[in-house]
Amino acid sequence: MSRTFQLSIGLSLQCLLALIFIVAVRAEAPEVDRALPHWIWASEESFSSEASLASDSFVRFESSIDVTIPIRMAKLKIAADFCHVRVILNQRLLAEIEPYCETIELDATDAMRLGKNTFQIEAMKRAGPTAIAASLTYGVADQQQLHSLVTDDNWEYVLDSKRAKPTPAKKAISSGKVTPELWGIGRRSTQVDATENYEQWRQATSGTSVAGNSFWTVPGFEVSLVRQANEEEGSWVSMAFDPKGRLTIAREEKGLLRMTLDESMQSVAQVEVVNNELLECRGLLFAYDSLYASANKSKGLYRLRDTDGDDAYDDVQLLREFPGGTGHGRNDLALGPDGWIYAIHGDSVEVPSSDFIDRTSPFRDLLRGKSVGQGHVIRTDPDGKRWEILASGMRNPFGIAVNPDGDWFTYDADAEFDMGTPWYRPTRVVQLRSGADYGWRSVTGKWPPYFADHPDNAMPTLDIGKGSPTAVMFATDANFPEAYRRCLLILDWTYGRILAVHLSPRGAGYRANAETFLQGRPLNVTDLAVGPDGALYIITGGRKTQSALYRIAYTGAIEPHPLPTLHEQQCAEHSTQSKGIRSQLEKMHVPGNELTTDFMDLAWLHLDSDDWGLRQSARVAIEHQPLSQWLENALSESRTTASLEACSALVRSGEASVVSRVIERLLGYDPKSLSLSQNWMLVQCYQLLEASSPNKLDDRKLEIIGQTDSIFQSVLPSGTSIGRSGTSHQLLGACASLLATRGSPTIVPEVSRTLLASSVQEQRLHGLLALRNVRTGWTKETRELYFRTLQEGASFLRGEGMQKFLSQLRSDAIETLSESERLELAGLLEPKAVVVEAFDPTRLRPTVQKWSMQDLLPVLSEASFKPDKVRGAAIFGDAMCNRCHRAGAVGPAVGPDLTHIANRFSKKDILQSIVEPSLVIAENYRKVQVSTTDGRVLVGRMLIEGDYRSQKIQLATDSLNSAETIEIDKSDIESIKESPVSPMPEGLLDGFQISEILDLLAFLVNAEGS
Repeated sequence: MSRTFQLSIGLSLQCLLALIFIVAVRAEAPEVDRALPHWIWASEESFSSEASLASDSFVRFESSIDVTIPIRMAKLKIAADFCHVRVILNQRLLAEIEPYCETIELDATDAMRLGKNTFQIEAMKRAGPTAIAASLTYGVADQQQLHSLVTDDNWEYVLDSKRAKPTPAKKAISSGKVTPELWGIGRRSTQVDATENYEQWRQATSGTSVAGNSFWTVPGFEVSLVRQANEEEGSWVSMAFDPKGRLTIAREEKGLLRMTLDESMQSVAQVEVVNNELLECRGLLFAYDSLYASANKSKGLYRLRDTDGDDAYDDVQLLREFPGGTGHGRNDLALGPDGWIYAIHGDSVEVPSSDFIDRTSPFRDLLRGKSVGQGHVIRTDPDGKRWEILASGMRNPFGIAVNPDGDWFTYDADAEFDMGTPWYRPTRVVQLRSGADYGWRSVTGKWPPYFADHPDNAMPTLDIGKGSPTAVMFATDANFPEAYRRCLLILDWTYGRILAVHLSPRGAGYRANAETFLQGRPLNVTDLAVGPDGALYIITGGRKTQSALYRIAYTGAIEPHPLPTLHEQQCAEHSTQSKGIRSQLEKMHVPGNELTTDFMDLAWLHLDSDDWGLRQSARVAIEHQPLSQWLENALSESRTTASLEACSALVRSGEASVVSRVIERLLGYDPKSLSLSQNWMLVQCYQLLEASSPNKLDDRKLEIIGQTDSIFQSVLPSGTSIGRSGTSHQLLGACASLLATRGSPTIVPEVSRTLLASSVQEQRLHGLLALRNVRTGWTKETRELYFRTLQEGASFLRGEGMQKFLSQLRSDAIETLSESERLELAGLLEPKAVVVEAFDPTRLRPTVQKWSMQDLLPVLSEASFKPDKVRGAAIFGDAMCNRCHRAGAVGPAVGPDLTHIANRFSKKDILQSIVEPSLVIAENYRKVQVSTTDGRVLVGRMLIEGDYRSQKIQLATDSLNSAETIEIDKSDIESIKESPVSPMPEGLLDGFQISEILDLLAFLVNAEGS
């Protein structure tokens, strides 16, 4: 259930600002209730068997469902705690998931079939309270209700091993259900679709009334307007409550306002200007009888004090200047439980060097002479005497907050310029750790592109997606239900929303899930704080837009929070131990301190941890020590993960004398025995060496090519593999680039066959990038495929940089062509817009009969007729199926891919989907009905090509003629909902004889991938 609120009242502005407006409700359709999965595992007694003693033993969990109606959608969601998991549906590998990964969501529609569907999860235990939780949610034709298969104690398991027979099947042991907030049940998704207005903030034009702004929020919460800024009060960027309960607000241009709220906390009784000099204070903090201000355009951290007791700031002291730009600038402030003041900066601010204790690795490129911008966290004592750099490698992290356990978090920005590319990374929630480097370098717009995510990075806690982060806060002191007091609230300025990020401890870090807590139109949120009354207060503003102050209160009954489940208790206990180890390792993140043997042994032990957070903390501690102390240990290390981490540290050190020994060590690994993350660590070492010591790699060229090609080939046939450093397609791209640089003789046909032929945009770009400088190994066909793929880039979902990237790829590739090749490929070398073939009605055959299922069903079972699938391929074109569908190697991918369709549909179902196309409509290909503010109702298929930030959407209203589109401004959209009518028109078979229809069915039933 959800509610939409509308601020609407016809009063003068003065009255409007003096009153609270409790918003009215507009009901939406309730979400279908779905079952929560249980955390399950095997009984302890099972591990006394012979199979459990084998190093390759695993637990195989299994359950099944019978499906008698065609599947329209199926989605898999799985969380694996402290285990390595393989997910198999109907003998098809869907995913391999490594320990400490996020919760994974996958489309499982193509793996489903009519009849019995068997779901298996194979899990290998790791250190910690091992458990898995999964749900398979699916919908069938003619039913809105979704069905779920979830893990619970009805599942059976066996203990299996290559060295021993499986044990007898037993019932799984449940350690409690996953919490609804962690699984997203009954929660509003954070996903941003193509209709969301990227520029909703422009609707908040300065001087306009906010009375008509609309809101949606979680049930039980109430939103009210406290004050709208007048013209003299400017646009607001940050705020904080002072010890007397008054609100200090920073104006975007300059100065600070103090607002005293009335006793009800529902309107402002007095407004004062308390500072008129500091420029754009993005962070405010009351502590130590002072107001600390991170003044972005004054380029420093300031301390304001009232020294004479007159309630005015007569002492304004600059604690430290921070040079650099002001775009991604000096952002938020927070007080740590350790008494330090924490400040967070974007990548426009120069990373300090002198007089700072730098807890990050001395091998970080910035400390080795490379001047690159990166967001960073610093901290200082109350008087600004001691300064430290805590973490780095972010883009523009605006807010910073600490939870009751003392762990720090931020919400980091994406690079919209890179949208649609494989090197784009979305906005993300990041747990800030001592010494961590999150990989970002401000090189956007330059060439070649920089891949910010790689195995050396600290990884995010949760990827969010599109957005524009501002402040973050834990609502610990709010009068909210427990689930919302524990969560991290993050602000998205671009899409006008507050997201609630629910965190569950896991090792030294957290598992997380996000939901939409509040969304407005417009609601350009800049900061938030809990007031003395326990309500949440937010302000809007920025870019000179109209500002307002809102109050969000919980008006429902606060029920006792459920007691933690057994799995939650075990995870909390394990987390306490892991965080204790992390704390010990972080004490070593101080340059110049040589470690005792005990500390060095602790760091070296955890260099092999499954918990990547502990592993990275250990490596940073080791890198702070003199190389001579750990060089031989690194080269002789026998544990695989620890050895690869040590080799990475040696390569990062830049010590030329050890390069040959490191290469020898790397070549000793068999990729088939490594996990996805381990293989990527191996490839990353070679990539680092490629940049620093390419001549050394030349000496072992053939061996490196053979090893890398083995990794490339091993990843290709697998399902989606997910490691702590990313997914399989990212590793494929890294391998392809390395093979191309090393001169693999098979790289052109391999990449052409795989990456360039992929339906995934990012994979195609990986292929274009890898082959752009390759001069040999081409055929006429592969050259044509390369430049056709480049031309098709005109329709890619894109950020502003896509055109530049495609242009550079084209320029580099053309440089590799001979004169004869340029002449031969002349028609493909220039960029061209993708032109949609206009519909030619003359292609429609004259009607033979208005076919119905009643007419066609009897002939399906006729044994005398032998349909011809070759003729059926021709009918596939004549019936214009190939305008939208791909079947094997035939057709585009505008509509659902029909390859292997017989796995999920019987001949009857396939025929019925053609004759009655609106009976079953795939989730991703449904028409939408758009209602506009001027009263129009438009129905069509939404085209999502191009720049996602565009203010317009394109709607194809003619199913057979996608060249005919209507353009709609997003600000004119009143509502949008799915249409029950299929984009596929009826009557496509009416021009064909029965024999031809059967030939078409034969082709579809036997369609196979190329």
